Amino acid sequence: LPASGVLKKHFVGDKVMVLARAGLWQEVVTVPASQTYLMPDGMSFEEAAAFLVNYITAYMILFDFGNLRPNQSVLIHMAAGGVGTAAIQLCKTVENVTIFGTASASKHDALRESGVAHPIDYRSMDYVEEVRKISPKGVDIVLDPLGGSDTTKAFNLLKPMGKLITYGVANLLTGQKKNLMAMAKTWWNQFSINALQLLHLNKAVCGYHLGYMDEEFELIGGVVAKLVSLYSQGKIKPRIDSVWPFEQVSPSRGAGWQPPCVTLQAQPGAELVCSGVAELRDLLPFTQKEQLLLSSLQQKPKERGGVSCKGSQVT
Repeated sequence: LPASGVLKKHFVGDKVMVLARAGLWQEVVTVPASQTYLMPDGMSFEEAAAFLVNYITAYMILFDFGNLRPNQSVLIHMAAGGVGTAAIQLCKTVENVTIFGTASASKHDALRESGVAHPIDYRSMDYVEEVRKISPKGVDIVLDPLGGSDTTKAFNLLKPMGKLITYGVANLLTGQKKNLMAMAKTWWNQFSINALQLLHLNKAVCGYHLGYMDEEFELIGGVVAKLVSLYSQGKIKPRIDSVWPFEQVSPSRGAGWQPPCVTLQAQPGAELVCSGVAELRDLLPFTQKEQLLLSSLQQKPKERGGVSCKGSQVT
């Protein structure tokens, strides 16, 4: 989970972003110095809180796994979400990349403006057929946060030498309540393939989970440095959809609500940025908390060279 604040230990007054797996909602936190990153000039706290997880994920699946190059094509599922928005912006840093993006029809105008050549309404259209109409051979890269049968469809959409990167199982969550039958169906239909099949088909399958890379300090730090450079050049920029007080947030918006990033405000000067309806639903039980500020790994500075952070307007 990402957060941002003002560094108060080693570099007094420096604005930092924090990448940690848990313990975010506290006024004062202690985190390892290796998991703090300086915010670039001009970046707001809201942008910083929406930056690390979304853009690190999008960068690594597109470039480290996907090896995105000029004149290639990419299918981005959940293109209007946090990672999807980041992936679109990063695709635009490479020459002549054709972007297909699945999202509900209400988001298509925004997707076109952001650079998606072919938005597809997954609710009313078969996205496989729509992609094949435009590109009969398929696409070079598929970014798959869905899982289940959609991963199989994604693999079949790949061109020879294509790459499928799976980084989530969003299909396990359907509607506002847990549906065990739907979860079981998704799990049963999960994609499976053996090495011999990959050999014959000339395709690649990759799996990515940022949460299990929290010890890869040099690797993640290198990615963040590249992303900060792109931000400073004006090539990427987190899109904050809106700011909402906690008491005005309810699950009544429905499972199809998937804004790029939403800022939830607990009280003046205390905000939290998240992406997507699933995270919003997870936050609802915590509406009575008075402070929702920085993140922490619950470790003391002396143990791992950590720093103490406190912010007055932290997300």
